Amino acid sequence: MALLKGLSFVSLLCLTYGYYYVTLPKYVSPGTPLSVVAHVTQTGGPVSFLAKIVASNDSDVASVRKNIVNDAAESLQIVVPSDLPKDDYKIVVSGSGGLSFYNESKLFYEENILIFIQTDKARYSGGQQVRYRTVFLLPTLANFNGSAVISFYDGNGNRIETRGPTAITDGVIGGALDLSREPVFGDWEIEVKVQQTTVSKQFKVFDYILPKFSVDLSLPQNIKISDQSITISVEARYTFNKEVIGTCTIQIYDADYQRFKLEFEQEIRGTTNFTIAMHDLRQHNLVYGNIKIRAFVTDNATALTMAAETDLKIDVQKQSFWKIKEILDRRGFFPGLTYSTIIRLTNHDDAPHRSGVFRYTATFLRVDKITCPAGSFHKEIINVTHTHLNGNASYDTSGFAVITFLVPSGPIETIDLSVSDRYTGASMYSYLKSFSRYSFPLLRVWTNTPDVMVGDIIDLLVESTEALVGNVTMEFYSRGMMIRLIQAPASNSRIIGINVPISADMFPRVFLMVSHITQSGHILSDNVVIQVQGKPFINKVEVTYNTTLAKPRQSVDMKVTADRGSTVYISVEDERNRLLGSDNDIYANEVIDEVRRVSHNTYSNLERRGGHKRSSTKNQKIQPDEVDRNRREYGLFGDTDDGYMQTGLILLTDGKSFEIRDVHDSNFYSGLSFHCYEETRKYN
Repeated sequence: MALLKGLSFVSLLCLTYGYYYVTLPKYVSPGTPLSVVAHVTQTGGPVSFLAKIVASNDSDVASVRKNIVNDAAESLQIVVPSDLPKDDYKIVVSGSGGLSFYNESKLFYEENILIFIQTDKARYSGGQQVRYRTVFLLPTLANFNGSAVISFYDGNGNRIETRGPTAITDGVIGGALDLSREPVFGDWEIEVKVQQTTVSKQFKVFDYILPKFSVDLSLPQNIKISDQSITISVEARYTFNKEVIGTCTIQIYDADYQRFKLEFEQEIRGTTNFTIAMHDLRQHNLVYGNIKIRAFVTDNATALTMAAETDLKIDVQKQSFWKIKEILDRRGFFPGLTYSTIIRLTNHDDAPHRSGVFRYTATFLRVDKITCPAGSFHKEIINVTHTHLNGNASYDTSGFAVITFLVPSGPIETIDLSVSDRYTGASMYSYLKSFSRYSFPLLRVWTNTPDVMVGDIIDLLVESTEALVGNVTMEFYSRGMMIRLIQAPASNSRIIGINVPISADMFPRVFLMVSHITQSGHILSDNVVIQVQGKPFINKVEVTYNTTLAKPRQSVDMKVTADRGSTVYISVEDERNRLLGSDNDIYANEVIDEVRRVSHNTYSNLERRGGHKRSSTKNQKIQPDEVDRNRREYGLFGDTDDGYMQTGLILLTDGKSFEIRDVHDSNFYSGLSFHCYEETRKYN
């Protein structure tokens, strides 16, 4: 009887064996919380889960612990210190209680601290005070609260003062620098350093007084891109109508991207004309966008400088060049699942501004093994058949259309997909390869559009080759952090649909990883990348005044409205200072550019491989070109690891994942022919 009880106890231990699934971004950055998703199935009870960041000297940097329950994915955050130094870090995860496990993987250190410098104006003279403000942000645009060192350099490049390390409060350090009455003239510089990140901004120091003459700019009307040149007229006169004699400099630049200015200089005697070649504007990308022309006039007699600014509008005329292009290269398919791709009709990347219908033809190539009759020369042969599917796909005024069709089950090897637009004559051809010779449990996700605006709502469809039991987990990542976790009940269904609103924290792109753990421990997953247009700003601020016209010594009431808990910083300056330069300010597009710069895409994620460990690891070394272009844009298209690498994630699991060598059998066609030849008989 005691023996039977012992056997019964052993059986109970076997039944409680389960699986764990942990994902997290493979990048660790100072001050940016590290998101960790933990999921366990078929456990014997609650699991005590621990995730920690470990330095190269095996010391624990930060950690998070939580009890997690069966079949409920949990999102946790490890608070990363703001002063995290550069080092070789790893993530270590473990579980105890209802399921015991241990795993670890390498993390990649990145220092993604956004630094912006603002001064109260762009030009100063001796004896004045330079008021400055430095803003420190994380890629999520949350405040970075570490410490910084601020240095000042004069016009000769000499460091005249260093302040700090100074603690950053609410993401801001402000201060002022008093200039001597006889400073070094030229371009001065403020340099800000946080750990390994250094950012600087220049301001000018010259003799300066408020302006006493005016500058006017005039341009011809109806400037066309086909014009050989444009003429810019500048007039400068004192308030008593005397001509200004001196030097005139004009700058042509994109106000949204002020890193480059096209400059020309010549003498002015009251008026002067500049002739600018259209070729020069095209060469420096100063034809499209928010293009400005600014004129500086310096009087020879007094060395006074004044400025004026106006918009440059160029009518861009294009020849028609219509084409159909795939928004994402989805060149693989799985038999038995829906194939979907998104295409767009464009003319020099412009929308058609009219709706229409694409016509498409999908040709399926099916390859079967057939057993030959007795007495044939070959025992098996290959039988190749073609079937065709014709359809229509409507496109909207922006030119987007979705082509969707069900791929037949069975040994479908390739699909030839051709698309055409009758109205413009544009066409497209795509050659698709099967990544599964026969249907077996796999999962696929697709969306109605991969290019959306903040505020839009997208449709996501998850499809599997078999009915799913339990939940499907959807992880949304942007700018190195998980911003949303959704668990959708599968309800024993093959297809799951969900609507997802696009929020500002998804800008400029959001990575979606969809996963499901089957009862047998198989990890089914797929991923998609969605480009998000718009702006990344979540918090709002509004400024109103009680008047738009004020006299000297008159008070002005200003009302500032912002989100609850916000800290608002205010600068007041003379608008005339801005005519002499506006590079001193922080612009929305400058912030947007920095957010784009630190945001990974599929290509940058693939540049840093590794960070994926399972209980049974691959011995084959990953080569740089092993994950080809077809799998870098959209979908699984290979091993389970490929999807996580594209998304910039680490996958730690003891589950069974799909490997491409399980699909492609190089011996499938070995020794096979297309005909059953009868065996030749020999007679004496």
